[in-house]
Amino acid sequence: MLFQSIQGLHEMLDRGYVVAATDYPGLGTPGPHPYLVGISEGRAVLDSVRVARSMPGAGGGHAFAVWGHSQGGQAALYTGILAQSYALELQLVGVAAAAPATELGILLADDRETAGGRNITAMTLWSWSRVYGAPITNVVTPQAMPAVDQLAGECIERFFDVIERRGPSKELDQSFLSVNNISDVEPWRGLILREPCRRRFRYFSLKA
Repeated sequence: MLFQSIQGLHEMLDRGYVVAATDYPGLGTPGPHPYLVGISEGRAVLDSVRVARSMPGAGGGHAFAVWGHSQGGQAALYTGILAQSYALELQLVGVAAAAPATELGILLADDRETAGGRNITAMTLWSWSRVYGAPITNVVTPQAMPAVDQLAGECIERFFDVIERRGPSKELDQSFLSVNNISDVEPWRGLILREPCRRRFRYFSLKA
């Protein structure tokens, strides 16, 4: 089952913790998923904590900790940033982020020649084009758009999901970006600087 992929789950349950895992807005429902949109992710995590603590038998405690990997790592960091303003009734006691997606400009540029990097870039561009209205066609070739659309409609939850994405990923080997660096093209440059703002994470580390 999918929940078995949550690292440390059994240990947490054995110790009596209530564990909640958000699926973020747009996953499994109509509409775009705001992939790597930190504010949306952080709010989704905090909302999942609210729902979990209100369930019968959960105990109704106010204290919670958050952890995540990759996109989940970014979500964990933004949860720390937003907790005091978005969920005043909750008490955040700790944040753990493994390989969080933060410096997206550097990440997307450095990984553009890898299959994983092209996957992340494709999903990010597709999502932000719909969330923020940024024109994806000014950075992606027309030939690549069918593969980008397909990758954006799939999730990576298990190892087998990675294998299933090989087909459209290989198509991006032939044609993908029409620019050398997304960070040089507006409005993408502004969005990349806006989402993983380094100053925000510094601010959180000082307040923790």
